[in-house]
Amino acid sequence: MPSNVEAQASRRKARNIRVAKRVNKKVRRTNRRVARRTLATLPVGTRAVVYRSKRYYPVRGMYFVARNNAYQRIFPPVGFRVARLTANAIRLSVRNQAYFYEEGVFYQEAEGEYQIVPAPVGAVIEKLPEDAAQMETTENDSYILNNVVYTSATDGYMVCEVLPLTEAE
Repeated sequence: MPSNVEAQASRRKARNIRVAKRVNKKVRRTNRRVARRTLATLPVGTRAVVYRSKRYYPVRGMYFVARNNAYQRIFPPVGFRVARLTANAIRLSVRNQAYFYEEGVFYQEAEGEYQIVPAPVGAVIEKLPEDAAQMETTENDSYILNNVVYTSATDGYMVCEVLPLTEAE
């Protein structure tokens, strides 16, 4: 190599390359429009289930009552029974007891029927219904539905507390 060759300095501008990092975004349930809270009409063939002189209309695992010329979604009280559950009901086992879960309601088998029972603390469900409202807490993400408080868990959402019913409910 000749001795008179000098190194040339490059005048290229250095380019900053941004590497896109994947960010896990948490789904927020606030300010979401919740569908299916009211129905203008019931599906054909829907039959009322009468409990404590109140007519409940079961539709796809949810219950509706007639109010103001429409049908409003409601959660039936503990003790309410149905003859069968829909195919979407999920079987759970909590402390060696069998439960069924569907659309925010927990059931247990009783005398050949399915009876609504209080939510078992410690039960984990995969996903919450759209009606679940996010609570403002300093700890984990918490949600409330049907007087039951759920917190985020690794496998889904865990029942952490069952709130007492008020007189209006």
